[in-house]
Amino acid sequence: MVPNILVMTDDQHHAACLGCDDRPQVQTPNLDRLASEGVYCRRGYSVSPTCVLSRCSFLTGQYPHTHGVY
Repeated sequence: MVPNILVMTDDQHHAACLGCDDRPQVQTPNLDRLASEGVYCRRGYSVSPTCVLSRCSFLTGQYPHTHGVY
């Protein structure tokens, strides 16, 4: 049996802009609820500073120089 796994990410969202990350002046109720009911990773690392390369690497499991998306 294959487990059902749902991965949710937000796009173009700086980490300092989350209310659940000890920033009460920021109001992100839906993201806060998702973080409280699921898994919230406080440290994230990217293989590339640009979003398209990072997304392609996330989806393929390969580094940018391997998957060739630029």
